[in-house]
Order: sequence, then structure tokens, then C-alpha cells
Amino acid sequence: MGFSEVGIAHIFLYTIVVLFPVANPVGLSVPFHVMTNHMENRQRRTLAWRVALYFFLLVAGVLLLGTLVLKAFSLSPGILDIAGGLVLFHTAWNMLHGTDEHQQLTSDKSDKDIGFFPLTMPLTADAAVLAVALSLSNSILHHWDFHVLVEYGAALGGIGVIALTIGVLYGSSHSTVGWMGQNALKAATSLVALLMLGVAIEIFVTGIRDITGTF
Repeated sequence: MGFSEVGIAHIFLYTIVVLFPVANPVGLSVPFHVMTNHMENRQRRTLAWRVALYFFLLVAGVLLLGTLVLKAFSLSPGILDIAGGLVLFHTAWNMLHGTDEHQQLTSDKSDKDIGFFPLTMPLTADAAVLAVALSLSNSILHHWDFHVLVEYGAALGGIGVIALTIGVLYGSSHSTVGWMGQNALKAATSLVALLMLGVAIEIFVTGIRDITGTF
């Protein structure tokens, strides 16, 4: 079933639902704060919105060019869904068990050095986010008529909402970290990880179904 059959609003909401737990702006506001702890709040807010802009441009680019990438490498949508599901499952599993690979990123660089790397990629837009964006690209019909352009616009709107959320939460990470406390942050991270596991399994099963024609 293509997105054109279920409505533009569904694309917008679905994009937010699948991207939010993967991008995890709530949980990643903590490592963002740690890596920018040497900055003043004004500098941190400026950098946060720069990261949000980079995130939008990167994920939107993957969404719009995803089909061309698949054709260039002769990959089927089912194979991509399986790979994306596995990557997402690995990320969620590490989060659930307290193995945060993002914490390994260094924090001894200036803000101009870390705006895109590593704060945008791979901290915020990691392999799981890009895999989900490619999966979204495959879910939209590719006849390039007006209706499909509107569908892409709805998906871009959903990405924009995630980017705005990143800018707000990263920019206010100092207040968020102080308000929530470590125990609440751990609980929120575990909940997000469980949601990610569910999304990963759904993406993986979709890939199997597309390849085998079952379910």
C-alpha cells in the first residue's frame, strides 16, 4: 500500500513516529551537553540549531535521493529494510544495556569543528537514522507527479519537526539534564530503546515479507 492511499497526514505523522525514537533527541541531549560543557549557554544554543539544520539537510537529502542510491547499487527495498532493521536493532540493544557508543566521541574540539562531525553525524544522524530515511524514501511512490511531490513535502515536514525538536532540546540541554536527573534520564533512555526495538523488528519483518512475498 503506497502512502498516496493512506493520506498525506499519515505520511507526516508516520515520519515523526519512526524518526523520533531513532534520532532520540531527548537521550542524545545528554552527550551533546557533555561534549559542549566547555561552552556558554548562548554558544551551546547556537551550535544546537546548527546541528538541527545539518540534520534536516542530511536526512532530507537521503529521503529525496534514496531511490537513486538504491538503483546505483542495485539494491532492492526488501534488502534495505532488513539491513536497516538489523542496524537499528543493534543500536537499540546497546542503548538498552547501557552501551552508548556515542559517549566515545571526543569533546576536546572547538564548536566549529564538531558542528557537523561528530555532533550531527554520527551522534544525531547515525546509520540507523539514515536507514530509516531510506526506508521512508522507498515507501513513497516514485512516479514524480504532483501528488508524490506533496507526499515528499509531508515527509520533509515530519523531518522538520524532528529537527526543530533537536534544536530545542539540544539548546536547552543544560536545563534538561538538571531537571530530569540521572535516574529519570536512564528510564527515558530505556523506554526509547524499547520503542526502537519494536520499530527495528517491524522494519526487518517488512523486508522479509517483501523478499519472500509472505505474511
